[in-house]
Amino acid sequence: MTELVVFENHDVCLQHVTRVRVPREVNTLELFLGVVSAHIAAFSGDATAAGRYRFVYSLKGKPLWHVSDCLEAGEVVVSCTPGFLERKRSTAEVSASTPRFDAFSSATAASLFSTSCAAAATPEIAFYSHNVSGSGKNLSERAAKNAGGGRSGKGIELDATVFNINGHRLVLPPPPRFVDPALGAVTEVQHSKKVAAVRTLLSLKLLGRPFLVNELLFCEELRLRLEPIVAKAISRNEEAAARVVVEGPPKSGVSTTLAYCCHMVASAPVSRFHGCLFLPLNFGLLFDTAWLQLSNGGKPDEKRVPPVDVDNQQALLLDVPFFFLTLVRLVVDSAVAQRPSLRDDSKVLVEAWEELVTRRDLDAPQFGGSRLAQVVGHRALYEWDAFAVAAVQVLRAVEDSPRDMELRDALIETVLVGFVSHLASALRFSGVVYIIDGLRCLASVLRHRVRRPLGDAGVFLRCLTKYQWAHVIAGVDKLAFPPPAVLLPGPVQCLGLLHLLSPELLTQHYGYPAAIYCGDKRFPLQVLMGAPGYLRALHALLDAHAWTTMEKGEGMSYVLRVEDDGVLHALQNLTKTLKIESDFGLDCSC
Repeated sequence: MTELVVFENHDVCLQHVTRVRVPREVNTLELFLGVVSAHIAAFSGDATAAGRYRFVYSLKGKPLWHVSDCLEAGEVVVSCTPGFLERKRSTAEVSASTPRFDAFSSATAASLFSTSCAAAATPEIAFYSHNVSGSGKNLSERAAKNAGGGRSGKGIELDATVFNINGHRLVLPPPPRFVDPALGAVTEVQHSKKVAAVRTLLSLKLLGRPFLVNELLFCEELRLRLEPIVAKAISRNEEAAARVVVEGPPKSGVSTTLAYCCHMVASAPVSRFHGCLFLPLNFGLLFDTAWLQLSNGGKPDEKRVPPVDVDNQQALLLDVPFFFLTLVRLVVDSAVAQRPSLRDDSKVLVEAWEELVTRRDLDAPQFGGSRLAQVVGHRALYEWDAFAVAAVQVLRAVEDSPRDMELRDALIETVLVGFVSHLASALRFSGVVYIIDGLRCLASVLRHRVRRPLGDAGVFLRCLTKYQWAHVIAGVDKLAFPPPAVLLPGPVQCLGLLHLLSPELLTQHYGYPAAIYCGDKRFPLQVLMGAPGYLRALHALLDAHAWTTMEKGEGMSYVLRVEDDGVLHALQNLTKTLKIESDFGLDCSC
């Protein structure tokens, strides 16, 4: 193979600079343009680039009619129209050719066009190395170059995030572009295998137990309630990102219903999520306190764990290296499950990103190596390098000051949004479907009544709502969080589990008792609030009794007596929850 640099011709400037490896078998210009077109489409985020180029020129404007001439030139320009004039790759040359718009002031037009054109026309911006000084005063060579010619003298790209780290201004590059339809993520795996992979992820990463759709209770009722929600979420006509919330009190069946909803989304034969990365995030499972004993041989590492109670999940959530490494491995595992061709390269991906927290001797780890370049391409590596310059400073600052709320906000956006988007985009997914559970433990981290009323959970959800590529399907604790419309600004679809199943349906169709006697107390069936999770416990009690035809018939009304202190305690707690709902007038229907 021979490697050469390819530019795309544009009306104003050269853009989509990339490195292309041309196989030796390519001996005609038609094949050459096909290889180049597919490469630019895959690595530029522009799906329309595939197959549209018909002409090749040298940087001096000379037409190239043979593959050997292209390889000899080393740097070529591809175009979909004939004719190309030599251009200098400099900001001044491009600025001089900026189109004039009489309807706008010249100053405004210059500020709008100069930065984007300069970035596209100067390939050195995409190729220079990124070095950070040990003192952290000079953020990066990239930041310095951008600051010289940015809008209003600030050098901030659209959608970029600005942080204040140790008194210095730090710009986190905006998330990369996603290609829709995805190039590779859709056609690589059959739909049935993709559904099976998502179901396995739901079992391992979301529930922590086998997820068997055929064994779900009230599956038909759940399906009927979820069908319109899922249909709207997966519709290709919807422009806004999907926002779906399954809401209910603890133990009411939120996690299982969430898994079933995601299974329905993944199983849809026609969906805008076919090329998306399904990412299950159960923070209660990921950061279970049992990991403290397993990861440190039974004794937590006092140097790395912040001075909090080791029995609390905050010990792991505030441990920045553990937090980042856990998320890196989860995202890579999820990507490999949905694209098996990445399996042999998963170790390379994990090790490359782990260096952001394991290599303190590096100012900013650089992504390199031929194998990594083959997996994601050179363009993605350049974007990763630019992201790592800012991300490594955020990670180290938060590690040194784990209880600083502003730094914690920066960490959440850097890891849970920025890192996820860069990896998913580089692996050619068209977006990310965040499947979120266990938000209650995330909400307890650095909670502040005014600044962070929902802790990390509020910051995380607020960051996700800014991006069209981030779809959210979340399970929410009704007793700990505000209504979904407040939690996720914008259009939200919600399924409330309280009173999902009516007492009439349960007694007449499923043969449940009209009331439960425990000791000298009587609890009507309504105390279980029609929630699938609470009814499962009653279902287990009924299964333990060997009913006969005379004892239990269709539509027969009866009561159940249970003499058990644990059952009595649970029913009393449910009665208190029902009273809270009645006193405060909670809307359970969403």
